[in-house]
Amino acid sequence: MVVVPYVKGYLSDRDEKAFLSLANDLEQDYPGHNIIFLGLVGSHAARDPDDYSDIDVFVIIEELEIWKHGKTIREGIELEYFIYPPEMVIRMMEKEGVYRPVTAHMLHQAKFLLMNNEKMTPILDKAESIIIKSPNALTDKEKEQYKFELADLVKDLRDVKDPLVEYLIRSELINLSIEIFLRSNQTWRERIKEVSQQLELLSPHFLKLLKEATHLSSSFGGLVDYVDDLLGGTRKIEWVEEGKV
Repeated sequence: MVVVPYVKGYLSDRDEKAFLSLANDLEQDYPGHNIIFLGLVGSHAARDPDDYSDIDVFVIIEELEIWKHGKTIREGIELEYFIYPPEMVIRMMEKEGVYRPVTAHMLHQAKFLLMNNEKMTPILDKAESIIIKSPNALTDKEKEQYKFELADLVKDLRDVKDPLVEYLIRSELINLSIEIFLRSNQTWRERIKEVSQQLELLSPHFLKLLKEATHLSSSFGGLVDYVDDLLGGTRKIEWVEEGKV
């Protein structure tokens, strides 16, 4: 087990006091358990917090029977904590796959207080391998599936009369368009707060189309045409899918 002093400069004195208070209590809450990792993750570990960022604490414990994810308040500060067994952390990283590797990203940027080097190395290596590898290029099958989803949403949006349902469908259409765009560019999706900046750097025109579609239902045509082009054209009216049983 490696025990290190908290690295100064990532938290204010007040935030640091709250973080260390929770970290100490978490250690005391699991007597007899093997804590193989305890550290600071999230926006503070990445040094890009805003005024509304809470403090994220990640804990990995062997032979854990009940995982926990919650929030607490210390010194008037909100802290979010994640307590998982190592095998669950691995499953989470694998499940998040190539779309938005949240857990891998957190661990990749973590600043730890406690760490078992031998047992954490495979986990951290997996996190790094996910982060440094670009998402796979879209396969023909994935493109066809996206065409199907996109066409269905467009049809529903044209038919709908209820303003609430229209808003929900348009939101799904926008989210799907962002996913297709980023997959086509083989780029990870950033956190929600950073998506506009990410898209602006990749394609100001695509971001403009998204914003137009956000405000006016009549303006989604340009966005759909753009995304259709990324997929190689719209899905044909007559189509079939098949595969071995």
